[in-house]
Amino acid sequence: MDIIGRNAEQSALLECYESGRPEFVAVYGRRRVGKTYLIKETFRDRFDFYATGILGGKTARQLETFTGAVSEAGRKNLPAAKDWFAAFAYLKQHLSGLLEHKRG
Repeated sequence: MDIIGRNAEQSALLECYESGRPEFVAVYGRRRVGKTYLIKETFRDRFDFYATGILGGKTARQLETFTGAVSEAGRKNLPAAKDWFAAFAYLKQHLSGLLEHKRG
C-alpha cells in the first residue's frame, strides 16, 4: 500500500537516514494518524532497532517493553532497566555491537 500525502515527512526521514551521521528522530502526533505505518513503510528493512511505547503505560512497564525490544534485537536476556539511563545504555551497547560487526 502506498503512502499518500506524506512526501515531506518521508523526505525528512530519509534525509536523516542518509546524512552519514547518527540521528535520533522522534515522531509524535495524535493517535491513529499513521505514524507507525509511515516509519515502517519509509524504512522497511533498514532498522537496526525498533520499539514503540505503550499508550498510558507507566514508566516501569515502558522500561520493561523497551528492554525487551533491545533483548529481542540482540538476542540477550537483559534484566528490565531501572531507569531510562540504563535503558539507553542497553541500546548503546546493542548498536555499538552492530557497528563493530559491520567494521569487522
